[in-house]
Amino acid sequence: MLSFSTEIVTIFSLSFLVGLSGAASPGPLIVLNIRESIRHGFIAGPYIATGHSLLELVMVLLLSIGLENLLTIKGIPAVIALFGGSFLIYMAWNIIKSPADDSPQFRIGQTEISNHQSRRQPMISGILVTLGNPFWFVWWLTIGVTMLTRSSVIGSIGSIVFYLGHILADYSWLSLISFIISTGRKFLTKNVYFSIMICCAIFLAITGLYFIISGTKQLITAFGV
Repeated sequence: MLSFSTEIVTIFSLSFLVGLSGAASPGPLIVLNIRESIRHGFIAGPYIATGHSLLELVMVLLLSIGLENLLTIKGIPAVIALFGGSFLIYMAWNIIKSPADDSPQFRIGQTEISNHQSRRQPMISGILVTLGNPFWFVWWLTIGVTMLTRSSVIGSIGSIVFYLGHILADYSWLSLISFIISTGRKFLTKNVYFSIMICCAIFLAITGLYFIISGTKQLITAFGV
């Protein structure tokens, strides 16, 4: 038997490492982080991580009371996939059309997070992009719920430590990406910025199309439509 303190350290370490592997995987949140870091600088990463972490706190609380049973009802995963895929394609379209926008928010290096409204924007974006990412639901309903169940064996403190280790991974990775992007932002021309964003948009569109096709197939299988 492991001692209580050893259990805490083990839970935190595993949560951080597994969370880091997920955070480092290419996905919509990374795309958002790149975009907002170019616009707003380093602080965009922590704000996006905060929005993402708030939603993950809600997920942990809901899973603790049995949310996974609801989300495995026939048809629900397909609806999530369709909604998420549509959102990712919408996000890709917004990125593609933004280079043509002449408003100040699309001028590289000219928008720093300096007021309450601009500080709130990356945080809200972090929440919306997380909700629109079907991979996030899949992760929590498989890996997440398994680790949460294991952590809760030692009580509520285990769930709390699991959550803290997980969000630390998100903060660490997103902040690192923001730091790298923001420190090199002055060397980015508009053409380079637009090229990066178009590549990101293509990635999101392909991922979104994958989820729409997958969700449609699931509906056909589940209901024979």
